Amino acid sequence: MCEEIKKCIIWGAGNFGKKYYQKLTTCYNYIVIAYIDSNPLIQGTFINDIEVKPPDYIKNLSNEIDIIICVEKYNEICTELEQVYGFKEYFLMLGGFLFRNSQNKKMLSVHISVESFKKKRKEDFSILFVQFSACIRTHKFAYLMKKLGVDVSYLYMASDNLCNTEFLSVYTNIYIISSFSDMINFVDDSEFDVVHSSNEPDYLTALLLGTNKKIVHDTHDMLSVRDRLPIEALVMEFMANTRSSGCLYPNEIYRNLAIEKFQLAKEKTFAIENLPLESMTPSKYLPKLSAKDGELHVVYEGGISDNVESSRFFEDIWRKITNKGIHIHYYAHQSPDYCKRLSATSEYLHYEGNFSSVQLAEEMTKYDCGLVLFNLSGYGIENDKMASVLKLYEYLNAGLPIAVCDVSHFIKFVEKYEVGALLDLDGDVLTQLVNISAIKINKSFLSDNKLTLDCYAESLLEFYKAL
Repeated sequence: MCEEIKKCIIWGAGNFGKKYYQKLTTCYNYIVIAYIDSNPLIQGTFINDIEVKPPDYIKNLSNEIDIIICVEKYNEICTELEQVYGFKEYFLMLGGFLFRNSQNKKMLSVHISVESFKKKRKEDFSILFVQFSACIRTHKFAYLMKKLGVDVSYLYMASDNLCNTEFLSVYTNIYIISSFSDMINFVDDSEFDVVHSSNEPDYLTALLLGTNKKIVHDTHDMLSVRDRLPIEALVMEFMANTRSSGCLYPNEIYRNLAIEKFQLAKEKTFAIENLPLESMTPSKYLPKLSAKDGELHVVYEGGISDNVESSRFFEDIWRKITNKGIHIHYYAHQSPDYCKRLSATSEYLHYEGNFSSVQLAEEMTKYDCGLVLFNLSGYGIENDKMASVLKLYEYLNAGLPIAVCDVSHFIKFVEKYEVGALLDLDGDVLTQLVNISAIKINKSFLSDNKLTLDCYAESLLEFYKAL
């Protein structure tokens, strides 16, 4: 870790600026004195209790304060810094790595060495989980491996927070890496038996393939299915899927697609859905809100977007529900400002914030049914049509029946297990949701039907060890 305390400003008050705050303050030991953003609508607001300033703020900036660009499209800002404000040296955060950019040295990595991991006992089996930002799927895998006696550690590139903090005690060590070479050298010198690398982006796996360790590539979603990728991203996806020692996929649909697309041997692949853990079962069930006011209360948890082209843009869909006097309560781990603004548009929309997985399971027991609906005209919906949706299982874990959109494998699932139905938004929405909410879900439904991750823990460990 860097011991010298330095001051910086973060140029970019969007998602990357928020995500990299933690890494800059912990890994690089910076004190952030201001955010810079050209958007006048957010100037004067605060992020992490730090004010967002206009670009002119840097005119009288001390040379001892570093400027760190944290935006995806940084070229225009680089030009502005150099030609308008006369800065010859500044920094860029790209993909979780920090680069110095000066007049004579372009894109020079900033290195912070990390002590390598050594086993306590030679016979121990150890796994390093690597990811750009923390996610629940990775934490659950680590939790199961720890229960089976595996030594697990975690390495992440950037995060606005380490979500699901109840899982952090699972890891022997948590690492933050600062450069390409630091990552490769750290993994090479460490005594991990397997490195589990989560995709999106795929460049982390591509980097790790340059180490001396066995790499497992975990495809949360296949990017070429969701997006129109440039050739560089397609190459990285190809390398990650074909050169890793083993590949994990979120369901059999993706597994079969990958086997065909990349000509993979089936034995090097493993399909495992993002199922709940048995330990996430609610310890108590709350009284239904509908029993208090006689109105229907449904719930959505997961990603939300204000981009009308996104499959997670819900305003039009939700309006058809709230117009019938039905309450929608929603939990989201991103875009809190947008979620609050959306809630203010209707007395039937309620933004409930973000909870840990265990807390959320208990929270959702007070609603009547869960929503698995997507904007089917949204860009990227083909990926959602194939993906296993965690929220479907989390609703069932909370004892809730499910209203699904017109996606074939969602419909097949609810019909097979008799746990919900298709919601026709052009039909009688109120009657449909009342009927769906009347479906009873047994508290032991997931375990009875082997729909918990615990059921696959030993098979997953066998897959790791077979490498």
